[in-house]
Amino acid sequence: MTDRTDGLPVNAAAAGNNGSREKTIIRTSIIGIVANVFLAVFKAAVGLMSHSIAIVLDAVNNISDASAPSWPAWSRIKSIPSATGA
Repeated sequence: MTDRTDGLPVNAAAAGNNGSREKTIIRTSIIGIVANVFLAVFKAAVGLMSHSIAIVLDAVNNISDASAPSWPAWSRIKSIPSATGA
């Protein structure tokens, strides 16, 4: 069975497990976003208390890291049909 565009075979059992895989992808993305936001807030607080511009800028970098996976995660969340059909 070759359902992939690259012609590689797909395991039939894994292909039927897409719902669980999608939930895992969304959960992992959300955990990564929350962790990066928490780390950014912590680094910003430490940087401001210690007057370190390097640590504050590292916090800014963590915010950009947190926003990177949020767009694909948001698009997956929005593509899941709701119970109301909207």
